[in-house]
Formats: sequence, C-alpha cells, structure tokens
Amino acid sequence: MRSASFHFFYYINNSSSAIFFFLCALSAFVVQSSFSEERVTNFRATDAKLESDYPSIAWTGSALGLAWMDGRDGNEEIYFRLVDPAGRRLGPEARLTDSVNWDYQPQLVWTGSEFGLLWVHERRVKRDIYFVRLSESGGKLGAPIRILNQGMIEKATRLAWTGRGYGIVWSDYRPGNAELFFRPLDPFGQPSGAEARVSEGAGLSEPGALLWTGSNFALAYLDRREGSPQVYWVRLAENGGRLGLEQKLSSGGDCTLPSLAWNGSALAAVWTERQGIIHQVMAAVIRDAGEVTRATEDTRAPSVVTTDSSDKLQAAVAAGASGFGVSFWARSGPNRILHFLFLPETGPPVTGPQILTPARKAEGELQASTVCPFLSLVFDGRAFDTAWVDLKEEMNSEIYLTRISP
Repeated sequence: MRSASFHFFYYINNSSSAIFFFLCALSAFVVQSSFSEERVTNFRATDAKLESDYPSIAWTGSALGLAWMDGRDGNEEIYFRLVDPAGRRLGPEARLTDSVNWDYQPQLVWTGSEFGLLWVHERRVKRDIYFVRLSESGGKLGAPIRILNQGMIEKATRLAWTGRGYGIVWSDYRPGNAELFFRPLDPFGQPSGAEARVSEGAGLSEPGALLWTGSNFALAYLDRREGSPQVYWVRLAENGGRLGLEQKLSSGGDCTLPSLAWNGSALAAVWTERQGIIHQVMAAVIRDAGEVTRATEDTRAPSVVTTDSSDKLQAAVAAGASGFGVSFWARSGPNRILHFLFLPETGPPVTGPQILTPARKAEGELQASTVCPFLSLVFDGRAFDTAWVDLKEEMNSEIYLTRISP
C-alpha cells in the first residue's frame, strides 16, 4: 500500500498559447498495475563474451530489429539481429563493422521497407559518423557512408526518419564547447543539405532524442549552461533550421538524457531529475507539437510521475494505442530494478510502476552516479518492448528484451 501522493501534469496548447496545470490527488492507495506478471516476458537477446551494450530497437510491423555495441572481437563492433515478439531469434546475428578501432552507440530506425543505422567510429582522438542501410534481415544495402570525417565529437548521435529522408544530430566541439549540429540525409543516406548548428548554450550539450512529428523534427537534449545538466527541447525544420526558441523543460535538478515519443497529436518527453537527494522520473506532454511554438510560451512545471525513495537512473518513452509507456531503472543499494508505468495522454499515472525484473547487479560506477546502461523502448501495436543491459559478471554484459502486454 502507498500513502496519498500528488502529481503535477501540464500541457502546452499551441492553438491558444496557454498552459494548463492540473493538480491531481491520487487515492490513498495506488491501484495495482493493469499489467500482470503473466503478461511480462523477459528473454535474452545476446550470447557473447565481454560487453554487449547500447541496444537500439525498431519495430518493422512483424519483428523487432536490434542493433548493439559488442566487445567479443577484442574491440567494440556493431551487431544486428532480428527477433519476433515472442522472443524467438529470427536468423543469425550479423556483424556490421570490422575495424581496428571502436564503433559506438548504434541508432536504428525503420523506414517502412528497410532499416537505417547510424553509429560513431573512433579514430584515437577524433571520431567519424557512419550510416548504412539494412534489409529487414540485417543485410547491408550498399557500403557504409561516412557522414562526418574525423570530428571532435561526443559518442552519442541521434537518427530519425521523415518518410522522405533522415535527420541526424550529434554533439561537436567545433564551437569550443560541445554544441549540437544537425544534417539531413536523403533516403539512401547521402547528405542532402548543409550542417546546421541547433544549440547555443555556454555548456556541453548532448542529444537525448530526435523524432519526426509529420511536419518537423522534435529534439530533446541536455545542456549544462547553468552548470548542472538540464533538459531542453526545440523544433527543427526538415533542413535543421530552428522553428522558434528552445524551451527548458526541467526544473533545476541534475537530469539524465531525455527520451521523446510522438503519437500523432501529442509529444511526450521523459527524463529523470534530482528531487532532493534522489532522482525521480519526470514527464511533459506537449499538445499539437507539429505546430510552431511561440517564443512567449513558458514551460516551467514538469510532472513528477514517481514518488518512492529509490534513485531513478534513466528513462525511455514510447507512444502506445492510448497513451505512453515509460520504462526506467531504479537503484537501491548496489542493485538496479527495471520498472514500467503507463502514462495517459490526458492526465497523470493512476497506477503504480510495475517491476519488470528482479534486482540486477549495477556496474561499479553506477553505485555512485546516475549514469545507467542505455534503454530502448518501442510499441509493436499490441505491447511495449524494452531493450536493456544486464551485467552477468565482471566485463560481461548481455542484452535482454522485455515485452509488456496490456
């Protein structure tokens, strides 16, 4: 049983340029989740020595494509495999990179007929960004394309499909501090326009999520202009030009990388933010996000969607049939536990978070920080699927998939 708690939830309505704040008092006892244990399925997706990390999943309409970073070959390489919703592995895994240096943090998207894959390749101090098209089974459709050559960049990139081409975002040190840059790609992965700088803060900026809303891109990111990492978002035109001013979503506490989801009428942003001595999961639902925001709009009251005393490490969001699913890690002592909650579009959660896994061992650095292995979450038309990393033993992590059915 839980005591009564309160959640603030807010919306931005562009047609009226008004912000509505809803104060919702939950009942004295939180209703049990509608997702029963029998409807949660965990299955292992990788079997290799050393690290398997940074999973990225995309739904094709019949199967899940999974790309990840793998250390079995002595250095980090990018691998791919296809999995059906029941957890059955469809065909062999495919190694996509082969170099003497490391390849990092794949970003996988589905176009409706093929996959697009983006990753960072390390060249000692400097790094490249590569793109390749993949068939539904993971075969390369042409040679990888180098998008950026020997840049002073961070490891994280983001990729989105528009229906006509791709948009990519990365963090680049050319301005002195790391700022975000955007570049459009054509359907074959070739650059189709110039680079555009999209952040202007005085501190390090890191891309959290990039997606296409039907008429423009939505980009959510971390920025350290205030010293501590804060969550911002901005709309971008198809060529990367900013549509209106950036908006701060967080309320001042240290934040982790944000995640975004678009359901056709509303945009959900989710992240974790320090509230007192621990981090909680935060959410904002932005109405009519396909329209250009006026600079006068203010976003200053994020919604706290968890209230317990565990430290929340990272969160991911995906749009479902009637709202948004959120997966997140919560840390307690040396362990971390994966949770899921359902976020209605029209109000705060009315059920408590559901535990998806038993307590899992946290990497050593996680016991003293808020960094956590990457989460990836999608909706497959019937259920939510989340990919996560489990530390099996020292220097050996594996990727698991969890399916949460309503």
